[in-house]
Amino acid sequence: MNKAAKQVVMPSLAVWDFDLKGCPEEELEHCCFYEYALESPAVKRLVGSWRRNRKRLIRPDDEIGNTITDRWYGSPFRVLADHPEFPRKHWLEIDLCLRQQKVKELPLNSRILLPGRLSKYTGPHQSDLKRLKGEMIKWQAINGEIEQLRRLFHAARVAQSLRDWPDQLRFYLSDEERICRKLEFSKLSGAALYRAANQLRLECGKKVEGLYRHPFELVVYPIDWRLRPGELVKRFQKWAEENRPHNPNPRSGGHPTKAVELLKALGAKRLLDFFREHKRKLPLPYRNQTLHGGLCDFTVNQRKAAGRPVKPLYAKPPGWNDGEKLATAYLDSHFS
Repeated sequence: MNKAAKQVVMPSLAVWDFDLKGCPEEELEHCCFYEYALESPAVKRLVGSWRRNRKRLIRPDDEIGNTITDRWYGSPFRVLADHPEFPRKHWLEIDLCLRQQKVKELPLNSRILLPGRLSKYTGPHQSDLKRLKGEMIKWQAINGEIEQLRRLFHAARVAQSLRDWPDQLRFYLSDEERICRKLEFSKLSGAALYRAANQLRLECGKKVEGLYRHPFELVVYPIDWRLRPGELVKRFQKWAEENRPHNPNPRSGGHPTKAVELLKALGAKRLLDFFREHKRKLPLPYRNQTLHGGLCDFTVNQRKAAGRPVKPLYAKPPGWNDGEKLATAYLDSHFS
């Protein structure tokens, strides 16, 4: 048989069939977290590296340091290191009983560390207190970096020095940003130069926080329960605007993207990648069709054979293309 015509093993349902109750509703957000992590080379490298080096990095009698190290400063991907199925298996390839146990351990995709479900607050747990100690040490590093920036700024108050200052900020600014700032500084003098440099210092201070602070944090926020609900929300909104280290997730269609939509989009991206890569090796029914026609027929046939609803993943080409774009954008913004 001609090698070019040799057929390949087609993607299983576990790779793409998450909608139409292909994934149980109570597992959707956990499945979304797990499956998108499978698509991230950075997350897989991080998990593999941690598994290899954990014993070497953990030190006796260093409870706080070990807490920080063991939790990667609160990274949600840390928990995957304790699940040997990752990255060998897809979520739906894991035994149902084991998945139900993992639902209790894996973070939710879009509501990690937030009270997404109504429940009675019973006070902080011991793990919260340990994490809080870790956050305190992290903030010591943040404040140390910012203080170093402040000293650098005050040491460079002479006009000529200020023009040279951006070359010392390679860690905080890209080459393009530094070139632009140096050009800007070359046209200024006196008070205007001082204000521009001070603005740059403040911007770099924010970048320091962005580098150290993970999108998910344990914070201490004082609450006056005597305030009316609207006043309480308004006060926290101002606090959040002032202290936000990362930009909010983009929204489309006027509502947050649901886990099932993200999973469906990921399935489309995987199938599109597979069909493009193996175009000449696909089985005849799909090889002789257009890309999207073959994809529709493939998903319908696979679902029918498995006793699932006989519907394509997406009915029209724009749906497939939009799904691929959504999955790619989500990977870039959350898993890179």
